Amino acid sequence: MKKFGILLFIIIMILSIGGIIYFENSNNSDDDVSSDSNINYESDTEIDWSIYETTYISLDDEDVSITKGGVYEISGTLDDSNIIINTTDNVKIVLNNATIKSSDGPAIYVASAKNIYIELADGTTNYIEDGSSHDDETLEGAIYSTSDLIFEGTGTLKVNANYQDAIVSNDDLIFESGTYIIDAVDEAIKGKDSVVIYDGNYTITSGGDAIKSTNEEDTSKGYIIIEKGTFVIKSDTDGISAVTEIFIYDGNFDITTGGGSSINSSSSNSGWGTWGNSTSTTESSSAKSIKAGTKITIENGKFNINSSDDAIHSNSNVWIKNGTFDIASGDDGIHADDAVLIDNGTITVTESYEGIEGTNITINAGTISVTTSDDGLNAGGGNDSSAVNRTGATTTSSSSSSSITINGGTIYINSTGDGLDANGSITMTGGVTVVNGPTDNGNGALDYDSTFVVTVGTLIASGSSGMAQLPSSSSSIYSVMINFTSSISAGTLVSIKDSSGNEVITYEASKNYQNLVIVSPSLTKDTYTISTKGSSSNSETNGIYEIGGYSGGTNYSTFTINSINTTVGTSSSQMRR
Repeated sequence: MKKFGILLFIIIMILSIGGIIYFENSNNSDDDVSSDSNINYESDTEIDWSIYETTYISLDDEDVSITKGGVYEISGTLDDSNIIINTTDNVKIVLNNATIKSSDGPAIYVASAKNIYIELADGTTNYIEDGSSHDDETLEGAIYSTSDLIFEGTGTLKVNANYQDAIVSNDDLIFESGTYIIDAVDEAIKGKDSVVIYDGNYTITSGGDAIKSTNEEDTSKGYIIIEKGTFVIKSDTDGISAVTEIFIYDGNFDITTGGGSSINSSSSNSGWGTWGNSTSTTESSSAKSIKAGTKITIENGKFNINSSDDAIHSNSNVWIKNGTFDIASGDDGIHADDAVLIDNGTITVTESYEGIEGTNITINAGTISVTTSDDGLNAGGGNDSSAVNRTGATTTSSSSSSSITINGGTIYINSTGDGLDANGSITMTGGVTVVNGPTDNGNGALDYDSTFVVTVGTLIASGSSGMAQLPSSSSSIYSVMINFTSSISAGTLVSIKDSSGNEVITYEASKNYQNLVIVSPSLTKDTYTISTKGSSSNSETNGIYEIGGYSGGTNYSTFTINSINTTVGTSSSQMRR
């Protein structure tokens, strides 16, 4: 286990250095957020198993009691008995095509051991099952250990947990490798102090949480670390849940929770949040795919998430450094009570109530596409109150210090509610952002209470005109708001050319709109012509066409830019909430 201690040291140093950089850059936040990890893992040295005697056990339906340290290779079948380990020494069990079934308690019960290793012998398939009741109800697992429990080997372990949980450790639970097929009435993999997964293949069906760490008494424990692996998870409640921190460094994840996003596919109050009606024996009241009580850090990986509740949820911060995310959520795509930081990655939210929500949201790079029934990026809970009316909804509190900061990346938002929504301020210093905003006048493509300062970057936001906003006049690049006299139909090209006839912007929205805001470094002090209903021979990204291919069309209007903000036409209402 020496390598685990080294890994944790590296984690802590990365978080300390990287976190300081992040939170210095996110200087709009007044939250007292520490970037340091609280993890304090005291690892043991590697065990020299050669000093121990190896005992070969062929199961014959009698209870097996192990009372001294050593290596025990087990094969055969126990149809109605169990293996009990009770020692103060280290024990390794090698499962070699073993079948262990117990009707009245854990099939493997570690009452006491210094460390317990379970090795899945190469090329073998091993089967563990418990009954629907246990004589001692506190021993919830089909495999239950009071000590550190470490799995290794390249074989297969199938666990059928009929009472409650499948694999439980009241200490640290570690998986080095192997293939695991788990079906559990309640939790599948549960380590009190931690769950650490280095590699392996995991197919999990659970009535409760799939992978869980539970220590609430010690803030340095209760975490989950996943270095890599392949995970297919179908859980009635949370998929991966930690009381404190979650670190994911790589891996392939296919996670469905609470029946999937279709459970909450309607934005009506009766539809959203029905995950709270779960009949699972677990005390959990959520069906989030990845949930942490403090921080979530994801460095890489591929995630396919279909969640009835939030797809990624932290009661503190979410930090995504890279990875590919395909998310369908019945609630939020990504939610943090405090800060969301996205440094890179490809994030596609195909269905959500709110796409990305946090008190402070910072996007430095990446390709992000968000489709929502309410707000696209929501900092500080937004100005609307619709979320708090939903059963089981999670919301952030309103805060004038909340912020959205876009430093780069390609962002596309298709929102029924507000597109970019901050109770405080919005800052844009780079990247390309496109908002296909609301069609009703009760919401706006842009919604901020303090300032929206753009220094670099391109922004195109289309939507209703009733609550439309331009960026602040303190911005350093030009912006124009066009209020059309009638609705522009989805799929209609709108092109702007300068006084020399050069094409500057050509845009095509995915739904009807009456207000269009354009912020671009290509705009200068000049006179421009607006044309509609033409065509372009060039390709487009998120509705923005490469310039130079527009032709035809009908001239709609002209305007002249003399100052940072220019408004063309008059909206039906300029009342802000």
